[in-house]
Amino acid sequence: MTLPLPLLRQLQEATPAEAWAAITEHALHVCDTAGQGKPFDAAARLRDEGLRALDAWMAGAGWDLWAEFGAAMPRTADRLIEWWGAIPPGAGAAVLILDGLSLRELPLLREGAAAHGFAVASVEATGAELPGDTNAFAQALGVSSRGTLANNHPPGGFRLGGATTEVADLPWADCAALVKAEPRWLFWHAWPDTRFHSGSSFQALAKNADETFADAAFWAFLRRLATGRRLLVTSDHGYAHIGSFQDTHDDQKTWLRGVFGGGRTAADGETGAWSPPLALAVDGRQSRVRLPLGRRKWPVPGGNASLSHGGLTLLEALSPFIELRLQDSSNAT
Repeated sequence: MTLPLPLLRQLQEATPAEAWAAITEHALHVCDTAGQGKPFDAAARLRDEGLRALDAWMAGAGWDLWAEFGAAMPRTADRLIEWWGAIPPGAGAAVLILDGLSLRELPLLREGAAAHGFAVASVEATGAELPGDTNAFAQALGVSSRGTLANNHPPGGFRLGGATTEVADLPWADCAALVKAEPRWLFWHAWPDTRFHSGSSFQALAKNADETFADAAFWAFLRRLATGRRLLVTSDHGYAHIGSFQDTHDDQKTWLRGVFGGGRTAADGETGAWSPPLALAVDGRQSRVRLPLGRRKWPVPGGNASLSHGGLTLLEALSPFIELRLQDSSNAT
């Protein structure tokens, strides 16, 4: 698949903020439309492949847009705090963070919502923290780690004021039982992150996502969260299908393996003499880090993980940001 010419012209002429708005619009369109009517595994691959050309351009001629990502792209944590703060005092609100959910799963979420009595109120793509990992997102919300929000013990710096908080990796029915009558909730679930960190293949994860968003227990959990509350579903970061990435040349392999090992984040340092670069040094909220650029892979002892996150590709760095409402509910707006 090639990059659409109108999009390429737009990116070449736009400001960084305009370019990132066009990129996210294109990514949403691809992930919403690619693979329609196909089996779950074929559909997931088509959505992944649908953004390959744009990732390749952004790792080459457009690599400088990644340097502008932090400033030009609305970040999920900031957008979440803005959404939370716009809800009137006394009104109900609930946020469900699905750890590692990517734009690939957006069509499944939409279809499941329609089949289980939910309307999609709004959809956006927002930017992960850099590096795109769980702790960086937690720190952007004012806590040191995801675990500090378990059992409703948010510290004083937590930026979603008034929220009852919970963190779990439990079956959906057990999660629903944890949601009580408090009007404002933040629930952070470890799915699907735990799946790809346990060695799941791309196909197995696609199957599991398809089953999850068709599962009545999942939607009963969301119904519990949404009853009397506005409901937002988002993620801290996406993930990359490393198994489909392009092999690098020998000298590049050596450099990338030396800097990143089997991961996708390294401490600040030199980024090599290649142009376009193989990696960028970027400013996160907490520190400056190096991240690999584009869909490149390099062999490591024991073999590469099939799925990972933290680098600079669109499906790692963008998150779905979707508001759902019960169609049979009179939730406040």
